[in-house]
Amino acid sequence: MIGLSQSTLCLLIISTLVTQNVHSMKPGLAQYFEQTPGHNLTVPEGQPLTLPCIVRNLQGTCVWNFNGRAIWTNSPRNGDCSFTLKEVSLEKHDGVWQCQVTPPLDGEPLVSKAVTLTVLVSPEKPQIERSSKYASLMAITANSSDTITCNVFKGNPPPKIEWFLNDRNITDQAISRILPVESSGRKDIRTVSELRAKFSQEHNNQTLVCRAHHPTGSFSDSVTLRVLYLPIVNVPRTVYSVQEGSPVRVECKVDANPAPNVFWQKRDGDAISSSEANVLFIPEVKRDMNGAVFECHASNTKGSAKPVPVRIDVHYMPQSVNYSTEQSVRIGHSTKLYCFFDGNPKPDIQWYQIDPRTGIHHQIEMPSGDNHVLPIFNATYNHEGEYYCKAINMIGGQTHVVSSPRMLVDVHGLPAFSHPEPLVVEGPRGQTSQLVMEFCSDPPPIKVFWHYGSIQLEVKNVEYSPDTLKSGNRSALRHRILPFTMIQAKHERAPYYKCYKAELEIRDTDPSDEREYTLVAQNEYGTSSRILRLRVVSPFSFGLVLATALVVIFAAILLTFLIITVLKCRRSKKNCVVDEEAKEDAQVLSQSITNESMKTKPLEKVPSEKHELVYANLDFMSNESILNPPPPTKPKPAMQARPLMRNNITNSSEYAKLSFPTKADL
Repeated sequence: MIGLSQSTLCLLIISTLVTQNVHSMKPGLAQYFEQTPGHNLTVPEGQPLTLPCIVRNLQGTCVWNFNGRAIWTNSPRNGDCSFTLKEVSLEKHDGVWQCQVTPPLDGEPLVSKAVTLTVLVSPEKPQIERSSKYASLMAITANSSDTITCNVFKGNPPPKIEWFLNDRNITDQAISRILPVESSGRKDIRTVSELRAKFSQEHNNQTLVCRAHHPTGSFSDSVTLRVLYLPIVNVPRTVYSVQEGSPVRVECKVDANPAPNVFWQKRDGDAISSSEANVLFIPEVKRDMNGAVFECHASNTKGSAKPVPVRIDVHYMPQSVNYSTEQSVRIGHSTKLYCFFDGNPKPDIQWYQIDPRTGIHHQIEMPSGDNHVLPIFNATYNHEGEYYCKAINMIGGQTHVVSSPRMLVDVHGLPAFSHPEPLVVEGPRGQTSQLVMEFCSDPPPIKVFWHYGSIQLEVKNVEYSPDTLKSGNRSALRHRILPFTMIQAKHERAPYYKCYKAELEIRDTDPSDEREYTLVAQNEYGTSSRILRLRVVSPFSFGLVLATALVVIFAAILLTFLIITVLKCRRSKKNCVVDEEAKEDAQVLSQSITNESMKTKPLEKVPSEKHELVYANLDFMSNESILNPPPPTKPKPAMQARPLMRNNITNSSEYAKLSFPTKADL
């Protein structure tokens, strides 16, 4: 309060009442505010300040309230109730101010708008709590939940604190609060901001800033983060493919804080010494190192990192490991061959068979996948021969091929024929026909014979004597069994072959020879047979073909001439008279060509009577039968020539009846 005495206060009250009575006697002169503080005020501490309050027709007493408590009263005649503060103080004047005027006896009091007076007090510089007040580095563990605190003392109004990490605002990870502080009997404040962020190795050496914003200015404090973290180990790649005999060098890159201890170690082995601790160097890689795993180890005061493995992939050409020996298999049974190769990259396997008859190497088609095993199902003599496999891989753009030793497959069992059944052979009529059958047999055959009709001829290594060949015995020599031969192999490693050839020769082939011929072969395992069918055909005649062609050409020319003549007659609209002499000449010429064609191969007319077919006795004869030959068979009747028709043609109408011999006539 202003310290007035009780008597003075009473006089003030009486004076106010008298003044109010006097003013109340003057109607229309009510008191009112002419000027009051219109808005909140902000004034730096220590500066003077006048709070305006001017009242017209003042009839009551002016009162200034501070934070709801009256601290000053006055009744100036001029109505100027303004209140002046010589030096604004935070403790005395920071708060809410309001000007009031007491009411007259019959009036209402006046109350101004309450305004807030803020006394500006500049805050002190922010301080980030750290081990040393002036340390520029702050050590913090990566991915930890540590709290970093920033304090700002004083400041009115309280400052606003923000956090920045390399100019990136991270205030959303902080919590701020205001705490009261008493210092030297003066009440003060402390603004506290706590940053709860997780930092990683990426934030190492970045700048952390605590910045306080205040109307009097901005203030900040900063530190450089030293993020401590476990070693982080990296290698360029985890698999190194190296050709055998080449060097390999692997650098292990480690990021850690503090600095790590690095070394290489073979898995489940000892550490490897090197001039560079973080470098694995092998001057010459060997194939026994293929698949070896080396690990890079790193550790520091924060702990040890998980070892990073590196596998060595050694490339080397194929090498034979194991393969089959000679295999013996019976016809219709199964067996298998195998060959195993070591190589990296894993080699592809190809199988080959050497044809024992030709010596040609045939590649065997195999399904994709693991072809180390070659199965042979339902074995035949075609599987006989030598086999081998090739291992192929590629290293550094170069193809490597390695072959295995050769493996022999020996097939045995019943005789087997290579021809399909039935086998059809064409024999020209009147000429020699060769009936040839090939078969394979292991063990060799003990009996081979031809069978047809009621005749059975055993195949032997026979030779015909000159006397037999000159005897002219057609019955003995028309069907001949040629010497039984073994098919020779061309492959130098196969001096023998298990296949044979049997031949039956038929001379002067005629329609009676058209039948089925069966070759039977027998060995220790049993008997097999195959049928061969002979079909007798007419031989090719060049003269007959030429004559037929001439006839066709002449007929075409004659037909063209007749068509042209008819067309000319129609155009001239005259009677078309054909020159009889020209027509006769044309008929004569046609008949002449026909006769020439008939002379080329005389046509024989087969009698309608039936003749008995007599088969030759093909049993090989003894010497006595050769000296006493049997009587000759009944000769076949000769075919009569067809008479010429030239002299029978009398006129042009008979020319149209000219016909060529039909197939039945022939």
